[in-house]
Amino acid sequence: MQKPSYWLDALRSTKLINTGVELSKESALKLTVCAANSSFSKQCAGDDWLAIGDAALAFDPLSSQGMFNALTTALLAKSAIDEALDGNSDATASYARKIAKVCNAYQQNLTEFYRTETRWQESLFWKRRCA
Repeated sequence: MQKPSYWLDALRSTKLINTGVELSKESALKLTVCAANSSFSKQCAGDDWLAIGDAALAFDPLSSQGMFNALTTALLAKSAIDEALDGNSDATASYARKIAKVCNAYQQNLTEFYRTETRWQESLFWKRRCA
């Protein structure tokens, strides 16, 4: 799927994107492929710092939770900062525990979701996720 012609053909076949995007010439289109899997920071809080959004938890794009995660972690971080400024010495550790709880729930839900998909069991993509 790294051939520009495949991507351009797919874009041209859409109803909405096709009309709103200027399509490059195939020779000008350079594609880069990278992993977009879930990732989680081993440490998302410390003395005087908090990781939020994708820096704390990056969800699988298929979950469509990126914006929700960014906003939710920002609100949790704001509360932790307010608490820390009010003298709560456990505020950042509490934030880290909340993020870990979200991470654990997400991983359980993701595993369960992937196990429900049975159409492409022989595909390497699904084999890796359903093992």
